[in-house]
Amino acid sequence: MRRDKRLAYQGKIEALLKEWGSQIDRWQERARGAAPELVAELNRKRQAVRSKLAAMKNDGDDQWQDQRAGLDRAVDDMGEAVNNARDRFRQM
Repeated sequence: MRRDKRLAYQGKIEALLKEWGSQIDRWQERARGAAPELVAELNRKRQAVRSKLAAMKNDGDDQWQDQRAGLDRAVDDMGEAVNNARDRFRQM
C-alpha cells in the first residue's frame, strides 16, 4: 500500500515535469531573447524538482515521506513560477 502511494505520487510529479517542460520549450521559442532570464529561472526550478524527485526515488519505502515535504514545496514553487510565466507570455 505504501509503495503504491509512493509510485502514484512519483508518477504525478513526473507528469507535471513533462507538462512544464513542454510549456517551457514553447515559451523559450517565443521568448527569443525577450525573457531569457524567465526561462532560465523556470529551468532552474524544474531542475530542483527533478533533483528532489531523484532523491526520493533513492530512498527506501519507509523514508520517502521524509522527502515529500521538500518536494511538495519545490513543486508549489515551480507551479507558481509557471503560472506567473504563463501570464507574462500571454502579454507578449
